[in-house]
Order: sequence, then structure tokens, then C-alpha cells
Amino acid sequence: MTTKPILFNGAMVRAVLDGQKTQTRRPVKLGDFPATHVKYIDENQHFQLMPPDTFVFSYFEEKTPVEVFHPIAPQYRKGTVLWVKETFRLHGGTDECGCGGDRCHCPPEGTPIYRADMDDGESKWNPSIHMKKQYARIFLEVTSVRCEKLWDMTSKDARKEGTTHPERFFGEWYVIYPEEDNPFVWVYEFKRCEKPEGWRS
Repeated sequence: MTTKPILFNGAMVRAVLDGQKTQTRRPVKLGDFPATHVKYIDENQHFQLMPPDTFVFSYFEEKTPVEVFHPIAPQYRKGTVLWVKETFRLHGGTDECGCGGDRCHCPPEGTPIYRADMDDGESKWNPSIHMKKQYARIFLEVTSVRCEKLWDMTSKDARKEGTTHPERFFGEWYVIYPEEDNPFVWVYEFKRCEKPEGWRS
């Protein structure tokens, strides 16, 4: 079983925990060839020598009428288990305990606290990119992968992304990826799953 990390922001984490998010989009990295002339061909239906789960794109050279085929594999494949990296901190134990008295309801020192659950506006949080495997609490199994243009998103897809409408999703997308209007994206469908057996930090 392949396991890989994936970064989710607080809104994404809350949507997953609420059962509202079962889909995520990530940009296709096309490399150096001209994105304006690229077209998506298929999922390895006519190129038998390509590895499985490889998506085929093509583009025309600007100086010649030759069509160039370019295989690209998605970062995550069907069956991959993703462990979500999210903004967190570790509980400081007695240094931050404010319970008082004989009864303390604080978690043990070093227990991970997640910003998506509680943000007091004062604590110092660790960025999601720095989360280690041992602190992960959310595991997702990829159930399908497809490639499409960003603007192909439907209202149903938007709901699976945990939002209300494609236009709202696009607005959030362009804050993170402002480089291209309507890029090719990987669409990953997933479902919650248990921590993989033998999971190690």
C-alpha cells in the first residue's frame, strides 16, 4: 500500500471531518511545453506502451506541424492512502494549563492540537507543511483519478469539494494558483479510511 502526504487548509479539514468533502483538485504540472497549445488526449487508451494510470497530453511544435505526445502521471493514484498535513501545535502541558484546582482537563504534554478544531488567536501554530506523520489524524483513500480543465467543474463537483458553487471554488483557487485562468487539473475522489496497518512515524 502506497501512502503519501497531502496538504489541506483549515476549511478543507473541517469539510472532510464533517463528511462534506470527498474530492480535491490539484494542478497538472505540464513542464516546459506551451500550455496554450496543449490538449488532453486520454487516460492511456491508445498508448499501450505507457505505464498504467498515465494520462496522455499533446501539443504542436510552434516551428513544425508535428504533434508531440507527452505522458504525465498524477501524483496520487487509485488506492493511494493520503495522510493529511494540517496546521497544528503540541500541547505545552503544565506551562499552558489554566484549569486550576485538583482536576485538570488538559491533554498530556506533547499531544497534537489542530487549528481546524480550535484557534484562540494567540497560540503559535506550526504550518501544515511541517507536520510529521506521527501527528496525522486524517487518512483518505483515493478511489478515482481523472483529468479535466478547471472550468469543467459542475455544481455537484463543487459540493464534493465542500463548497456551494463552482464560482466560489474558483475564487479560492485563484488565491493559491493565480498563474493560469483555466488550467488542467487532477481531480482526486477519496473516502475516509483508517490509519494503515503498521503505520509508523
